[in-house]
Amino acid sequence: PAFSFLYPGNLELLTYAGAELQEFRPTEDPGLPAGVRGVILSGGFPEVYAEALSQNRRLHAALRRAHAQGLPIYAECGGLMYLTQTLVDGEGRAYPMVGLLPGRSVMTRHLVLGYREAEAATDAWLMQAGERVRGHEFHFSRWQGRPEGLPPAYWLHDPQGQTVPEGAVVGSLWASYVHLHFWSRPELAVRFVQAAAGSPQSAVRGAQSAAC
Repeated sequence: PAFSFLYPGNLELLTYAGAELQEFRPTEDPGLPAGVRGVILSGGFPEVYAEALSQNRRLHAALRRAHAQGLPIYAECGGLMYLTQTLVDGEGRAYPMVGLLPGRSVMTRHLVLGYREAEAATDAWLMQAGERVRGHEFHFSRWQGRPEGLPPAYWLHDPQGQTVPEGAVVGSLWASYVHLHFWSRPELAVRFVQAAAGSPQSAVRGAQSAAC
């Protein structure tokens, strides 16, 4: 329930690319499903479930181990928020989160909404620098304390010609506020499966977060 926004077409395309999808619930499952080779943490409302997400420290540790082992982890919006060190809800309450990304995600009253033209800023398993995708943002949170030297996932281009960094690439983690529909670039699903196949465990499996 905390990560309930994902295009069904993304899951279909991952399946066509060879992934076996397995759901899990970050609010309650103590670990990742057996044999997982890659993780998707989609958009949603982690601030609503912040206490349960925060208390599930065993899953935090499992995600950190997966990252240390080089498993591809793809996080969009709510997934990015969950992977920061702390989530601060609308009442100012702070909850410790996974900590794969420095800084904290803080709920505000300002809605960030709109379509985005995004250019990959970093060579990684999902995209090569210079490749372009279109997506959208819809969130009330801000990522605070993001180090300036952290490699961004994208450069965002707006109609006024401004270019700003967005998201981050940290090892095998690709995290961003931008939501993508994989059918706009089907090779993204193929690359996810290929990256999972190259990780050090035994069976190829894609994993998605709860109710996505």
